[in-house]
Amino acid sequence: MARSVDEMRQSKNNFILSLICSLIFVSTACGASNSRVHLQSETQERLVVPSPSGVGSRKTSALWDTYYLQTALELIDGAEEEIDIVQFEYSYGKAVDKIQKALVRAVKRGVRVRVWLDDEPNSSHKSIPYLERNGIEAELDNSDSRVHTKMILVDRKKVLFGSTNFSPQSILYNHETDMRVDDSLVGNACYDYAMRLRAAPSEPAGLQPVRIENFELHFDRTFEEALMKLVESAKKSIDLQMYGTSLYLDDPMSPPTRAFNLLRDAVRRGVEVRVVLERAEESNFSEKTNSLNKKTADYLKAAGVKVKFDRSDVISHAKLLIVDDIATVGSMNWGFGGFRRYHEINAIVSEETSVSDLKRYFEVLWEEAE
Repeated sequence: MARSVDEMRQSKNNFILSLICSLIFVSTACGASNSRVHLQSETQERLVVPSPSGVGSRKTSALWDTYYLQTALELIDGAEEEIDIVQFEYSYGKAVDKIQKALVRAVKRGVRVRVWLDDEPNSSHKSIPYLERNGIEAELDNSDSRVHTKMILVDRKKVLFGSTNFSPQSILYNHETDMRVDDSLVGNACYDYAMRLRAAPSEPAGLQPVRIENFELHFDRTFEEALMKLVESAKKSIDLQMYGTSLYLDDPMSPPTRAFNLLRDAVRRGVEVRVVLERAEESNFSEKTNSLNKKTADYLKAAGVKVKFDRSDVISHAKLLIVDDIATVGSMNWGFGGFRRYHEINAIVSEETSVSDLKRYFEVLWEEAE
């Protein structure tokens, strides 16, 4: 059950892509904090989110939604020696085409480009021949593990990671959250992580968290206890946006059940807890998504947690937690697989501007949710 959480989003793509064929995409610069991104259809304003503040102007910068693409292109086009990409999904289309062309340009500049993809999405298999023909070292993870990480690493000193897959749906239309970090200590740790995945993909990376000022990055299973301690520390507020959840009421020590119980405990301490969960369009996969998330919602609501669902025509694929003035951003859903089985990277961020930005972003998600 836990393994299927992120797969479920695939089923909505055909409907969403047909719906958005008439949408107009307008992007504005990351540094313009008062600007907005608008994705519009003929009948409604589909998405309005605030712009992140000066992405790349600090060591750590939060970003979201369509701002991922311009940040990814900036990093790739600025690469001098090497690019390492670890991705769950690689689906060719409008946005990914721009990334592919940037990677090919990098190869022509003499940059070494390595791409490591999970083998589960069929689209990733189809991408390998194109990448190899263009001088990119591309491989599929054929192990029994899942590479759920979404990471671009440039020159071992600049990294972009979070919830965004390499797919047009994810990059252009989903709600997603990501972080850019410009730091060689973090970059070298991410390089070590990527190399360990290639060498022993069936095993946890076995890396300790890497910490710089107001930021720490967790690889695979080290995030679990850090997240639990963070939720336990809440004094005033907890806000959670989560795509996939799995609740195991017969196993209270299961990691996701522990996490949801900590949210319930926080309400009893007087902490305001708000949760936004994904609600999918009708399909076989979405029926399971909706069932799992409804079970979680009912469990949380029974303890006084404020729970909303996103609009059914919007995919909220972000994995965002804000506890007082600390945020977490990464690739992990709150299911057993995310906590214990898959390869994931997640950050705990206390840098003031990034957290403030993420709070503004969550407010948009909360107001948009139903």
